[in-house]
Amino acid sequence: MTQMITERLKFSNGGGDLLSFALGIYGDEAVRTSCLHLQDGVDADVNVILWGAWMSSVRHASVDAALAGSAAAGVSAWHRDIVRNLRAVRVLLKHQAHASMGEQAVRLRETIKTVEIESEIIELNALAEFSRDLAGVPGTVPLTAEDIGLSIWAAAVGGSAHRADENDRRAVEAIALAGMTWSAKLATHNISGDV
Repeated sequence: MTQMITERLKFSNGGGDLLSFALGIYGDEAVRTSCLHLQDGVDADVNVILWGAWMSSVRHASVDAALAGSAAAGVSAWHRDIVRNLRAVRVLLKHQAHASMGEQAVRLRETIKTVEIESEIIELNALAEFSRDLAGVPGTVPLTAEDIGLSIWAAAVGGSAHRADENDRRAVEAIALAGMTWSAKLATHNISGDV
């Protein structure tokens, strides 16, 4: 069921929208691993990271700490109260096999996983709506890999003073590369990064 949701939505609007972008690049193992590294290492919201990557690689707009902080603030209560709690229950069911509960517990975990994904889609849609109101976006000049990386890092840490280590840098580079690749595919198909 989870696979069906992601496949149905991946190119729902031609690939230039945030949801298609997020589902598309998150399907890459390197991106998924990198996002989870930043989630666990710097307490980043993966959806805000993906938003920052989309803003910079598809919409060609730099994301600084202030803009990332505003985007994150708009979804922080939802992320904290809904997404994280669903994830916590899913992970608990995964790590504590609940063998005595059998197949019912496995089905419950899959149901929670589907609801968790739906809650993240709601968050991505809220971030896309936030982006709709930004003046001067999208830009017309593609950003460099370094600029995209800086936007992703700003989205990951917001205004915190966390200093990137080598693993953080590699994670950001993997996400930036995937974003640039996605953007190049859109350009060859003449698809815009509209919200």
